Amino acid sequence: MHRVAIALTLLITACASPPPPAGGCPEDFSLAVLSRSDVSGPGGVVVPAGWWMMDADGALRVRSGEVRPRDPTPGVARTLSRSQIEQLWAAARDAGLAERTPDGEPAGTVLAAASQDGLVGVSISAGGRRRTVLIDPADTPFAGAAACAAMMREWAWR
Repeated sequence: MHRVAIALTLLITACASPPPPAGGCPEDFSLAVLSRSDVSGPGGVVVPAGWWMMDADGALRVRSGEVRPRDPTPGVARTLSRSQIEQLWAAARDAGLAERTPDGEPAGTVLAAASQDGLVGVSISAGGRRRTVLIDPADTPFAGAAACAAMMREWAWR
């Protein structure tokens, strides 16, 4: 778990840039979604077990299936196009995943807790801001996290 927390902490501490213009995708946008096991939400929405990461340079890293605490950071599956990065940004932003919360937990604490079955860990960096949260299936942003994971999962195999 320690490696997972360290890797995602490094991911979200990418170089900061000024806030993006309204609606624009920041150059430093990165996103990670981690689900140790399949997590089902309302309406049949599922985040399958896996680890999906999009680095600020567009490198897409994917591990499907169970994620264990000592698993290394997934290797690069491919590099996303600027259009795909912008689509992922729009999905994350519209789901409220990019909102800054002043009382958030440190990334390591949140992602260590993501090892619990039934929760999804999301880490996002954009416009010089970082946010790492645990999402319960009953929480509003769950469907957005599921959509972002589905996009990255689909693009990894193209």
